[in-house]
Amino acid sequence: MASYSGDTNFNSSSSASVSQVVNSSSTSNLVISPSSVDFGQVALGFFSLKTVTLSNSGRAAIAVSNITLAASDNSKPKDFYFQSLCPKSLASGKHCTILVEYVPDDDDVPLATQTATLLITDSADSNPRSVPLTAVTINPRASFNPRDLNFSSQRVGTTSAPQNVTLTNAGTTPLVLKSVGTNGDFALTTGTTCAAGTSLAPSQTCLLVVTFTPKAKGLRLGAVAVGDNTSLGEDIVISSGSGN
Repeated sequence: MASYSGDTNFNSSSSASVSQVVNSSSTSNLVISPSSVDFGQVALGFFSLKTVTLSNSGRAAIAVSNITLAASDNSKPKDFYFQSLCPKSLASGKHCTILVEYVPDDDDVPLATQTATLLITDSADSNPRSVPLTAVTINPRASFNPRDLNFSSQRVGTTSAPQNVTLTNAGTTPLVLKSVGTNGDFALTTGTTCAAGTSLAPSQTCLLVVTFTPKAKGLRLGAVAVGDNTSLGEDIVISSGSGN
C-alpha cells in the first residue's frame, strides 16, 4: 500500500494494497543420476542390478506421480524390471532410489543389444523424464574334459608325465579367457594352447597340458584355474597327486 500526506496543492490519499506472488523456475529441480544405464554383458541365467537416484535440488517439494518402463515401440519391455523406493512427494534437498534390474531369458538373441526406457513423470519441468536402458545377453560355457586330474604317486622333486584337459566353449557366445594358470604342485607345460586373451567361439576347443611335481610327501592338492567371462568369472580343474 502507498500513501501521500498531502501539501498546499493536493489532498492526502492512499492506494489499496496489492499482493503479488513471484514464481522462480529454480524453486523445484529434479536431478536424475545417471542419465542412462548400461548393464553391459549379462550372462544367461543371472541378473544385473543398477540404481537410479532422484535428487531434489530446488526449494519446493516435487511430486513424483508416475514411474514406468517402455520399449521402443511403447510396449512393455521384457527382461527389464524396476522397483521404486521413492515417495509420492520428494522434499527439498532429499533424494530417493529406483532399483532397475536386467534378467535375460532364453528367448534373447545372444549378443543383440536389448533396450528399454525408464520414464519418470513429476511436477518439475520437462516431463516425462527418460532414462535409456541397454544390456547385452551372453552365454559362454566352459566345459572341461576331464573335469579333474588325478596323478599317480610321484617322487618328491621329480616331474610326472603330462596329462591333457580339453576346454570347450559349450555356450552360444564367445568364451573369453582372461587368465590361465595353476596352483599347488601343478604346472602348465608345452602343448598348452589355452592362453589369456584367447576367445573361443561356440564349440571351439583349446588344450591344457598339466604336469605334477610334488614338493613334499603325501597327498598334494591344487588346481588349474581359468579366469573367463562366464557368470562365475572363473572355472577350475581340481588336481591331486601324491609325493613319495
